[in-house]
Amino acid sequence: MLDEKTIFSLREKNIHTLSSGGENLSEIIGKTNPDLVFHLASLFLSNHRKDDIDALLDSNIVFGTKLAEAMTLNGVSSLVNTGTSWQHLKKSREYCPVNLYAATKQAYEDILEFYVEERNLKAITLKLFDTYGPGDRRKKIMPVLLAASRNPGHAPLQMTPGDNRLDFVYVEDVCRAFLTAGYRLMDGFVDSHERYDVSSGHSVSLKELVETFSNISGLPINAVWGARPYRERDIMTPCNTGEALPGWEPRIDLTCGIRSLLDCKNDNRETP
Repeated sequence: MLDEKTIFSLREKNIHTLSSGGENLSEIIGKTNPDLVFHLASLFLSNHRKDDIDALLDSNIVFGTKLAEAMTLNGVSSLVNTGTSWQHLKKSREYCPVNLYAATKQAYEDILEFYVEERNLKAITLKLFDTYGPGDRRKKIMPVLLAASRNPGHAPLQMTPGDNRLDFVYVEDVCRAFLTAGYRLMDGFVDSHERYDVSSGHSVSLKELVETFSNISGLPINAVWGARPYRERDIMTPCNTGEALPGWEPRIDLTCGIRSLLDCKNDNRETP
């Protein structure tokens, strides 16, 4: 595993700025000559408007394609890609996207197949579920509950009926999954394109989550259930493909993860 000295050295590396059209991406790859690339760049939109299409395609398909092209032209052959469980709305179908964002993720996986077949790229796609951790600025349920637990007089949270289930994986476990995938590539275990779930293996309903969060924090959370409807293609039960990343399993369960969130807030250690 990476020790503290190595991690510090990585942090000291130069930051390279990509041009607006990505024309210098091949130059950046050539200068840095990485052994392995982690591709996490993405635009997430749960619901898109027509004006969002160009940005979704540019961020989730065009940029990734330019990255794979630049890598293979410079002899860099190992890629850890980031997918989403939202590519699988229904267990009865191998592919069923929740939204256009999920469809762009699937499209990029399909594009990678060309580079795997023709350019000898080796890739692992990790499909993320509900990630959470300290310093999360996204408008996701965990940051909302964390803010509510710190403000007992908060305005009521307008919730769905709350029966939809979620699969939470703490950020430290997610990072370990990426490192495990990276080592799997570097150690020569991958000869094509592998896909794995980064799942806790357990799901909780939204109602159960709010109750658990409230019990651990010791403070009531005012939620109005049924105040808003489910989305048209809401995930009621997370779909696991059944493929677990070899050598990885989650270590931090939901209770410990929530306690860690609360401790970071209490100790003023939450990242900015």
